[in-house]
Amino acid sequence: MSSATLVGTVVGGPVIGYLTDIFGRKPMFFVDICTFLVCSLLMLAVTDAWQIVALGIVLGMAIGGDYAIGSPLLGEFTPARSRGNYLSILEILWNVGYVVSFLIGYLVLHAFPQAWHFILASPAIPSLIILLLRHNLPESPRWLLGKGRVAEAQAILAKMPQSLAISSFAREEPEKTRWTTLFTKDYVGRTIFCSVFWICIVIPYFALVFFQSEVLAVIGLENPIIGALIGTCVALVGPPWAGS
Repeated sequence: MSSATLVGTVVGGPVIGYLTDIFGRKPMFFVDICTFLVCSLLMLAVTDAWQIVALGIVLGMAIGGDYAIGSPLLGEFTPARSRGNYLSILEILWNVGYVVSFLIGYLVLHAFPQAWHFILASPAIPSLIILLLRHNLPESPRWLLGKGRVAEAQAILAKMPQSLAISSFAREEPEKTRWTTLFTKDYVGRTIFCSVFWICIVIPYFALVFFQSEVLAVIGLENPIIGALIGTCVALVGPPWAGS
């Protein structure tokens, strides 16, 4: 399940991010969380391993899509002076979610070993809550400006309150782009740098997160689950330092 989710996350970020640039932040944010909700509920009906793997990949794509949409949208709607703090808080909350879900899953399965269906389907609960919270989320002003829909962008900015005259949005001009631009002479160096940088971060990170319980068991730790939980808690230390 975890490996399938990782594969989906790697694929989902660029794919859903690309679709977001076409269809808009708000609709793709809605589609993304609905996909996560439906796939979580389908976990109640799985009977074979391939079904868990397939749903895990789709769930991973939804997670990757949320990464691609959520952070940029949060950065867009927060003032520049406090943007780093808000993004750090988002990172902290992600890690808190990891710790809490890890702990709840461990306790529930320890008490009710046959309840694994419900553990796999439990993400439906926070998904439904987030779906309700996202209901009135406005469209991205930057995306609207990129599509030439200036009046709509102005109306949203006025509620923030900001305007095209006083914000960084004033420099945004409509333009058509293609994903192949990433590999042109002007951008290929940046593309390679960012790709290698994130590969070097993400591969060891997910290797530790997904397989640390097995590694700790091999080296003789009596309770590898607790060891893995402690390792996940350590990840909470980084974001506050980054935000400061």
